[in-house]
Amino acid sequence: MTLPTKAHIRNHYIRTKRDDELSAHLDWMVQNAKECLEGGGGKQRCLFILGQSGTGKTRTLLEHFKNRPEFQPYEGEGGEVVSPLLSLEAPSPCNTKTLASALLTAMHIPHHGRLSEYQLSAMLKRQLRERGVLFVHIDEMQHVLSSGTRKNIQSVQDVLKSLVQVEGWPLHTIYSGMPELAVFLEGDRQLANRSRVMRFQLLSEKHVPFVEQTVTEIVTAHFQITPGWKDNDELYAKLIVAASGSLGTLIEMVQEACFHALSENTCLNLKSFQAVYFSKTGCIPQDNVFTARNWREIIPSNSLADLHRGNIKG
Repeated sequence: MTLPTKAHIRNHYIRTKRDDELSAHLDWMVQNAKECLEGGGGKQRCLFILGQSGTGKTRTLLEHFKNRPEFQPYEGEGGEVVSPLLSLEAPSPCNTKTLASALLTAMHIPHHGRLSEYQLSAMLKRQLRERGVLFVHIDEMQHVLSSGTRKNIQSVQDVLKSLVQVEGWPLHTIYSGMPELAVFLEGDRQLANRSRVMRFQLLSEKHVPFVEQTVTEIVTAHFQITPGWKDNDELYAKLIVAASGSLGTLIEMVQEACFHALSENTCLNLKSFQAVYFSKTGCIPQDNVFTARNWREIIPSNSLADLHRGNIKG
């Protein structure tokens, strides 16, 4: 049997119900941009996507960006290439100047570091319009909260509002980040009124049927290997705990366990999951979710807690 490459497996996207939810949001955004260009449209032009690390926010967005025709580059009237979508990661720290500079850099536009905030903002808005950028996605947007003062955060809020109010150009924006970004949104009602929100929820034991379906798809359809666990192993619930409820992390763990089983030339059983969890967390044997009796009480982020218990010397 030829082993599938990790690149091939990881490039295979697994769809879930939240893809339908995101599609609905993007349908709204694309349609509203079209209506704005025709002289109508609504004032809601921002989408905030919030979820813990590992829940799959970035991967899901990139998959939709790749497959929707509205986000693909096209040839303009003058033969130039127009890219309607600009996607980048927020700078850290994220303030008005670093954010404007990052957006200009993402468009490959040279600019001087000594420009004022006003000059950078004016240049940015002009370039977005001239280059036909209708959609901007900024990932890791929680970096704005590291800017320190309330004044700095409010300045960024004002910039985000101004981006979706460019005269004659209906820019729409998508911001993805950690749940604490909700504080940023709640702190400005004007921004909130111009926004929609989608949550990437953590998994819990109520999602065991969904996890079973996902694991089956990976193991049997992608890897075509034989499952070797038993019903009383409670594999699906243990995976949820091991991944701290994050779907993206869970999928990666299942994939790595499959590769482990293939390399050992065995069926896929708890031993492979045990090995992957140990490699990922460095936990002591009694704290391995896949073998411990008290596995429901284990918190993966505390896997190294034994190293700093008591007094640390030397």
